[in-house]
Amino acid sequence: MPERRAGYLLGSALLPLMPLLIAWATGAALFGVLVRLSPISTEELVIDPNAFHSLPWYSGLVSNLGVLGWGSAAMASGAAYWVCSLGGRKRAQNAFGGGALLSTLLLLDDLFQLHIVVPKFIGMPKASFYAMYAVLTLGWLVTNWMELRRTRWQLLAASSIVLGASIVADQVLSQSPSQLVIEDSLKFLGIVAWAQYFIFSAMDVARSVITSPGPGSGLIPPTNPIAAISSMGQD
Repeated sequence: MPERRAGYLLGSALLPLMPLLIAWATGAALFGVLVRLSPISTEELVIDPNAFHSLPWYSGLVSNLGVLGWGSAAMASGAAYWVCSLGGRKRAQNAFGGGALLSTLLLLDDLFQLHIVVPKFIGMPKASFYAMYAVLTLGWLVTNWMELRRTRWQLLAASSIVLGASIVADQVLSQSPSQLVIEDSLKFLGIVAWAQYFIFSAMDVARSVITSPGPGSGLIPPTNPIAAISSMGQD
């Protein structure tokens, strides 16, 4: 009987690793630049600040959870953007794409404290930086409102109100000893609502696309679709 087994192709086996190798190379290059240019020691650069400064493990826990909340919102809205692109839901795709970009920007701001670093670096009031975020958020809301109103917009409204209150507390209570507690508590609650909005909305639109795919999407609806689903994203 002739041999039917295919030969082992090394190139084909390594091809799935290419994205990982690119990410590793980029990370290694970035790390090398940071080590070379950073004014602090390598240990301070790589070790968790809590361990380096002998702080309790829960130091900064609320801030870290907030960063995870922004990241969850960015990932959920990015996934919804991809699902909408598969289902041919252009308006929903635009709405979630803008939400992913906005959530990523807020994530980077919270992670690297851009609202403090950038105003000091370029000599602008911190209030102007907050105003920029407000304009970007308002622009996203107005541009995509016809689509967003079909989602769980109540969560988005709750988040906007509480995050706005956090900014007000930062500006009004700057001389108060309770400023940080009030500001950061409100900020964390706002992040929770923001993340919930995008996670639940992504679930809703995924159900909608899977059970009722748009024309030309290439998706085949199941034989027993869910009876009651969100209509979000059905153009």
